[in-house]
Amino acid sequence: MILDYIYHSGFAIEAEGVTVIIDYYKDSSETERNRGIVHDRLLKRPGKLYVLSTHFHPDHFNREILTWKEQRPDIHYIFSKDILKHHRAKTEDAIYIQKGKHTKTIRFESTLSAQRMWEVRSCFICKGGAFSMQAI
Repeated sequence: MILDYIYHSGFAIEAEGVTVIIDYYKDSSETERNRGIVHDRLLKRPGKLYVLSTHFHPDHFNREILTWKEQRPDIHYIFSKDILKHHRAKTEDAIYIQKGKHTKTIRFESTLSAQRMWEVRSCFICKGGAFSMQAI
């Protein structure tokens, strides 16, 4: 598993057959818009793609991520419920999780030879988020 620091609050986790982008604010290029690790590599990476946003503040939730569905129709969005409450996204845009709660377990099946299954549980607390990933 690889942990990438994108910019400001943004991170990505790369594992076999899955990419998880967390709290995207902007891409890593300081000079060019929509250039950097996300646009140049992560959005093009094969496998499942999940995007998590821990809360509605613009430095943790950039509405641009909703346009990524045009490039990656298989993308899955998992947002804190306050993003919906503050009308930053629509009900149909994502799975929403209430503060202090968790969602159903989401299983990522690896597409590579190891054929591992990953279990991800997200629990959003206050303005930040707790995120755990464990092999099962």
